[in-house]
Amino acid sequence: MALVYTEVLAQSFMRPVSLCAIIPAEESAPDASGQRPQVQETKPLKTLYLLHGLYGCHTDWLTLTNIRRYATEKHIAVIMPAAENAFYIDGKLPGQQYGTFVGDELIRLTRRLFHLSTERKDTVIAGLSMGGAGAIRAACLYPQNFGAAAGISSAFLTREQLSPEHPVFTPEWAKGIFGSIENMESEYKNAVLKMKKFMQGKAYPQISLECGTSDGFIGINRDFHRFLQEQGIEHYYEESPGGHEWPLWDRGIKKIINRFF
Repeated sequence: MALVYTEVLAQSFMRPVSLCAIIPAEESAPDASGQRPQVQETKPLKTLYLLHGLYGCHTDWLTLTNIRRYATEKHIAVIMPAAENAFYIDGKLPGQQYGTFVGDELIRLTRRLFHLSTERKDTVIAGLSMGGAGAIRAACLYPQNFGAAAGISSAFLTREQLSPEHPVFTPEWAKGIFGSIENMESEYKNAVLKMKKFMQGKAYPQISLECGTSDGFIGINRDFHRFLQEQGIEHYYEESPGGHEWPLWDRGIKKIINRFF
C-alpha cells in the first residue's frame, strides 16, 4: 500500500491543491528460487473520495483514523483532498469552485494520475461534518460520477446553528459562504431535488447517513433523513452512541467501506 502526498493544478481554484492518496501497490513475493511470479495486469481500483471537516485538512483521516488499514483490507484507493473551510460550496468569485472541484474535477484529475476505475458503481464519496454534507451534495449534483455517498455527523446547517457569538457559524459567515441564510438552509435539499430531476428515473447514488446521539447535529440529520423519506429516496440511516468525535467517525468510515466495497 502506497501513501502519496502530492499537489494537482485545479482549474476550480486556479492554483495547485494538496491531496493525500492511499493506493494499493503490492507486488508478489519471490518464490523459493528467488523469482517473482509474472505480474498480471491489475484491474482499475475502486475508489473512495474522503472529505475532511471544518478546521481540517487532507491528512486528517490518515492520522486520526485507521483508514489505511481499512483500505488495505478491501484493496481500494482512497483520495483525500484539501478543501479549506468553504463547506464544499462554489463561491461567487473565480478560483472558489469548491463544489465543482470535489464533485467533478477531482475525479477526472485523479483518474489520470492513478489506475482508478471509471465506473460510477466503483466510485464512492464520503466525509465527516462539513465533509459529510459536502459528500452528499456532490453526489446529488454529480450523480453520474458516484455510485454511493455517505455522511457522518453531516453539517446540514440551519439558522438554529447560527449565532453572532459562535466562533464560526455566525449569520455573516453563512451569507459569505452560501449567499444567504435561506440558501444555506435549502442547499442540500435542493441538491436532492436536482438529482431527482437529472436522473429521470435512473438509479440514484446510494446514500448513507450516520450521526451520534450526543452530537449537536443529530436534529438536522434526523430532519434530512425525514426529507429523503418524503422524497422517496431509499437510503441507510443510523444513530449511534457518541458525539462529534473521531472514535465515532473511525467506526463510521469502517462501516461505510464494508457497506459499499
